[in-house]
Amino acid sequence: MRAVHCFRIAFATSAILPVALWAADPQAARFYEDALKRFESRDTAGAIIQLKNAIQKDRTMLAAQVLLGKALLSNGDPIGAEVAFEEALQQGVDRSEVILGLGQAMLIQGKFDALLLRLEPAGLADDLRLEVLLMRGKALTEKGNLLQADREFQAAAALAPRSPRVRAAQGGLALRQQRPADAERLAAEALALGRDEPAVWELKASILHVKGDFDGAIAAYERLLQLVPNNVEARVARAGLQIDRNRIDDATADVNEILRAFPRDPRGAYLKALIAARRGDTVTVQDSLKSIVNLLDPVPADVIGINRQMLFLHGLAHFSLGNQEKAVTILAEYLRRYPGDPGAAKLLAGLYLQKGDSNKVINLLEPLRAKGVRDPKLYSLLAGAYMTERRYQQASRLLEDAVNLSGGAADLRAELGFSLIGEGRSDLGLDYLQQAFASDPKQVRTGIALATLLMRRGQADKALAVATSLEKRQPKDVAVLNVLGGIKGASGDLVGARSAYERILKLAPTHAPAILNLARLDVGEGKTDAARLRLAALLKTSPNNLDAMMEMGMLEQQAGNISEAVGWLEKARAFPAGAVRAGLQLAELHLAQRNHQPALDVSRDVVLKSGRSLQSLALLARVQISAGDKSEARKTLTEMTRLANFDAEAQYSVARLQRAAGNDAGAYYSLEKGLSGTPEHLPSQIMKIEVDIARGEFAKAETALKLLLGQRPNDIAVARLQGDLAMARGQYPLAIATYRNLAGSKGGEGVILPLYRAYEKAGERTNGLRALENWSKTRPNEPTVLRVLGDGYLAAGDLPNARRTYERLLAVRPDDPLVLNNLAQTLLRQGDGGALAAAEKAHKLAGRDPIVTDTLGWVLVSQGQVERGLSYLRDARLRDPANREIRYHLAHALARSGRLVEAREELAAALRGGESFDGKDEALSLQRDLQR
Repeated sequence: MRAVHCFRIAFATSAILPVALWAADPQAARFYEDALKRFESRDTAGAIIQLKNAIQKDRTMLAAQVLLGKALLSNGDPIGAEVAFEEALQQGVDRSEVILGLGQAMLIQGKFDALLLRLEPAGLADDLRLEVLLMRGKALTEKGNLLQADREFQAAAALAPRSPRVRAAQGGLALRQQRPADAERLAAEALALGRDEPAVWELKASILHVKGDFDGAIAAYERLLQLVPNNVEARVARAGLQIDRNRIDDATADVNEILRAFPRDPRGAYLKALIAARRGDTVTVQDSLKSIVNLLDPVPADVIGINRQMLFLHGLAHFSLGNQEKAVTILAEYLRRYPGDPGAAKLLAGLYLQKGDSNKVINLLEPLRAKGVRDPKLYSLLAGAYMTERRYQQASRLLEDAVNLSGGAADLRAELGFSLIGEGRSDLGLDYLQQAFASDPKQVRTGIALATLLMRRGQADKALAVATSLEKRQPKDVAVLNVLGGIKGASGDLVGARSAYERILKLAPTHAPAILNLARLDVGEGKTDAARLRLAALLKTSPNNLDAMMEMGMLEQQAGNISEAVGWLEKARAFPAGAVRAGLQLAELHLAQRNHQPALDVSRDVVLKSGRSLQSLALLARVQISAGDKSEARKTLTEMTRLANFDAEAQYSVARLQRAAGNDAGAYYSLEKGLSGTPEHLPSQIMKIEVDIARGEFAKAETALKLLLGQRPNDIAVARLQGDLAMARGQYPLAIATYRNLAGSKGGEGVILPLYRAYEKAGERTNGLRALENWSKTRPNEPTVLRVLGDGYLAAGDLPNARRTYERLLAVRPDDPLVLNNLAQTLLRQGDGGALAAAEKAHKLAGRDPIVTDTLGWVLVSQGQVERGLSYLRDARLRDPANREIRYHLAHALARSGRLVEAREELAAALRGGESFDGKDEALSLQRDLQR
């Protein structure tokens, strides 16, 4: 469960006025005095009773109104507390007496706009102003206005620069902004300023919770509760963690305390229901759900609607109790206020489906699917709606998609298996699915899911065994035959795959998935015309079939008909259901063609329409990186890191992109977060060591590498890291020996380029080039090796071989801007006028790359077009001001155009520090000339 943080309110009962000043009714005064004693001894419920008695005797008793507000707030009744505080204000109490309690009540209810309107810091004493600024910052944070929240916290920091609470608030904001390193730094600073400050421990608990250090988070919540025993948010968060960790007894203790101290907080009853469900105590589950209903039903709809968590809990409780009409009303209101929530939408869709209202199910869930929500339960509900309307093809496709995601649940064990897989705990999830299918092999959907998952994990024999078992029991089930065909095709049995799909068409001649799969087999066998005819026939009978349009787009792309491919994908993208799927494919096509602007336009559109899914964000980041806009890519990747949660595979993918964007720190954080969920994830373990090496943390890398080698002694990818570490340490002979040894092993293809780099670093470039040449003889069109070989020739001054190699590479990749850039440099050195054409084409493909821009500018200046070249060189310098060669090129152009002062400044920057770069001697010569 997510931790919800609230601000500490220190209620100073000593500030309440002496009774003699206002007590008109002696009995009211006695009620008040008794209430005060009860409140101080934490008998909050008793205090509330006595305060209400006092107010009944004397409604003008301000102290009773104020203390009632505080008592109600402490008792988990923020609505009643707000009413009491407002009544006190109407009766003339100074706002400083109630402003903090009123603000806290509004925060808990989610009334952020009202808080910002009512709580103004102006005119307050410094201590109160500080509290109000922190509350305003919290409200703005919850509204998503993070920049304005930061301003409020900065104002608080200016007021109290050494306040641990302010540091903690800033740390919480940093965590919300996906700046974990800043959050941890601020937490450490806050802890140093005040170890007994509850807000500090709130922040530490949140950081540990987010990082997946659940035991650490529980310990931090423990310390927080030692400091503030009645902190309900901490107790709710800790209880949720204890339940997730299956520490039921510990969770029970927390829940009992919540129910005792905050009997009106429905979250206590909800947690009690969760515990009872774990214990199989259905009676207690029902009783707890009824308690939630009894607590929330009397609350006015407009009041409860402001609090998203409570509104959903209200609907969930009625749903679980089988109160269908009430649940429909509440969940519909929830989705009106908070549209796009898949969890609530699935609950409401399930209710609609039970009532036979399939059209409402489709209208509710299809927009979520169009936005890229990939949820097997959602697909299953949609399939049920389509089957109700006898739209079997749509239902079949949805069920197939659901299977491809996680599969359809056959029983509780299967449901648990899917849930675990969704959490990233795939091994345990698969185990539960196997148990479910073994207990009841007739469960088709569970068997299909199991076969699909086994196939994805490379266990083709087991997958085929499950699919064959299903096919024997259900020989006419088209979903079973479709999966059987897919597994056979993926296993290389194309004849068997084709046979399975053709059997489907005998049963259902217009079954679109089978037709599409047969078309894919045609393409794979080189029968492009047959595939085109098959797809055209499908589109004739089903002109709006998105899958057929997308398949046609892929076919035309593979055939080299790019404009036709774009046309098909644009047509598919025009449909709401195709906006995301076809958009992804179209953006990939543009990216493959290095058409960055249309790729950016399409990928941004897909991100919005998918609800900012990980898949769409990853594509956007790749386009941004390819276009040279690494700053924007990092922003995209920060969002991805948050969304990927503790999924090791997803975080590994994010980390790869982080490294491509030049953000090793971000990559390391992603890897650690993923490994906290799946510690044995090998690619993440390897990359984490690579990042340590890249950051110069050699001892740390060596320790981790020794441990990993002990676990994976025969893994070449792990062994290669020994060479990488030796390279980073400058131990080039050792690196060469390591790579050469691995290059001769099976699977050693990945070390040929590191071997060349080791030779190059050791001053043995000739031996490195020879190794690449020998390798290239057996793989003449391997682009990566050709690129490095060409660059090696260029660096060695072997211009004829460099040119020849780049031209070979362009025959394979005609639109590679980096190859064109290096060819332009080669031609420039040869005095070939074709350098300009190559440089211009490279710039057209990668105009935001400073190296490419610099090359074009330098070619223009070298060919006498100084003014035109100068504009490109200025652009390159602004994009990469740390590049000394670019600054020298700019200085040269400035000097030639008569801008001598600016030229001297650029030269000084290029030569500052004395570091070496290509053209340094020429730069020194130019500097001497300009000093004359």
